[in-house]
Amino acid sequence: MKQYSELYKLLTQTDLARVARKARMDIDDVRQEARLLCWSMATGQSTYNEQKGTPKQYIMGCLWGLADHEHFHAHQEANEATDHLMEIMEDEGSNPLEKLLEDEKLKTGHYLPDSTQFTAAMTLEEMLWFSGASYAAISEFTGIGKTTVFKRISKKFQGLKGLK
Repeated sequence: MKQYSELYKLLTQTDLARVARKARMDIDDVRQEARLLCWSMATGQSTYNEQKGTPKQYIMGCLWGLADHEHFHAHQEANEATDHLMEIMEDEGSNPLEKLLEDEKLKTGHYLPDSTQFTAAMTLEEMLWFSGASYAAISEFTGIGKTTVFKRISKKFQGLKGLK
């Protein structure tokens, strides 16, 4: 078997640079991998079989395998990042078509606001009143006087017609 340095000299820097580009790795990392492969061959610790090809073919085959592996993982990480961004966008309801449809509903007056935004700032007695409870039932449930409940709700919802 050849010495480590002789094996490494079989490799061209252009070949190593191609592997680095494919793997999206630093060229120094690819060179280090190549040196490790040459060392393992020189010491007889590799799986190299001279009946299956030349030492250069074996080393380059291993490096290209590494490049494919790294390239796959880079794409997988990019896909995971893209999927995560898409999930965030879907959670925020940022679908452009849905936004256009919502804008059209607003323009035509066929829009009902999200009730959770409307009820988030309500007190317990206001939510009970909005749910259809009478002033007497609200007073009994909360312990607040019936007149106080009526005044609070009337003041808060002055613009609404048909207060009970």
